[in-house]
Amino acid sequence: MKSIIDRIDHIVLTVTDIERTTQWYEKALGFERESFLLDQKVSHVIHCALDN
Repeated sequence: MKSIIDRIDHIVLTVTDIERTTQWYEKALGFERESFLLDQKVSHVIHCALDN
């Protein structure tokens, strides 16, 4: 049976503890953190490069 999902571009999560969440994604899944300023707030992005 073929999957109906071809790919996921991004997912947004709202969390109460960004540091703890980010550390888990970095350690458990090998993601990397990027931070940037957006409308006077620091936003955090955790990403993982995947083969297409």
